[in-house]
Amino acid sequence: MTWQLIKRANIDENKWNNTVDNSANHHISGLSWYLDIVAPNWHGLVWNDYEIVFPFYKKKKYCIPYFMQPPMITHLRLYSLISINKDIFLSLLETIKKNVLYADFYLEDIEFANDFKKLDRYNYILDLNDITDLHDVLSSHHLRKIKKFEKLNYQFIHLTNISEYFLDDYLCNSKYLIKLKNIRKIIIELGKCFENRKIGGWWAIKQNDDILSIALISMYQNKLVLHAFASNEIGKKQGAMHFLIYQIIKQAQNNGINIIDFDGGNNDKMAFFYQGFGGKPYNYVELIIKQFHF
Repeated sequence: MTWQLIKRANIDENKWNNTVDNSANHHISGLSWYLDIVAPNWHGLVWNDYEIVFPFYKKKKYCIPYFMQPPMITHLRLYSLISINKDIFLSLLETIKKNVLYADFYLEDIEFANDFKKLDRYNYILDLNDITDLHDVLSSHHLRKIKKFEKLNYQFIHLTNISEYFLDDYLCNSKYLIKLKNIRKIIIELGKCFENRKIGGWWAIKQNDDILSIALISMYQNKLVLHAFASNEIGKKQGAMHFLIYQIIKQAQNNGINIIDFDGGNNDKMAFFYQGFGGKPYNYVELIIKQFHF
């Protein structure tokens, strides 16, 4: 029993996605088509006949092979149909060492990672299972903003056939300043893919002819993931983003979604924002493998 490093072109997509689908920690970012968008030419680490799969983004810089965290994936997961023990985890790290000289990536906080972790990080999750009224979990700060916005003339809409130029400009010039063009390109491509697969897309708050805030979401199994969001200056001043996320959560609850994955929160400001919706932190870890000296 051993790990195989398989190039993207040789991966059995059906087997890979079946493992992700049926893993207890299933997440949209582990699916092959998602990885194709965020990490072209990715490799897969596969245990036996796809009993465990792990995305592996191998690149080279200055002739040094390295493994870095793919963009638009907060942390990587070991998707598994079997129980993972320490020996399997250690053999994963050994396989990574055989293929790269340097690795710096984020991983779910499994017990075997404790001896290797560099840093604890945080994501935020809202469990809707036991929530009847969302007002009960909103912070007083968020509730005040939402109630104030409710008095305004607005529309909560699903944006369709939206131009790439508009999205690129909006994301670049928004409050959250997604300045890296390659990241904006990936976000836009994800949005198109979610729309085509009918599993999500862009939602917005519109006032008259002005789009105040936008957010990209996906829905996979019982989980809604918030991938990206942005506001213009008017939206920022009026608190439109608070209201947009609130509306998205309400809609998800009505559609039988159990989990809201805010897909971030390591930053103090973002943690405050997500906690205001009732989000609870969970740990993931940074692992660094370094096999050379500068």
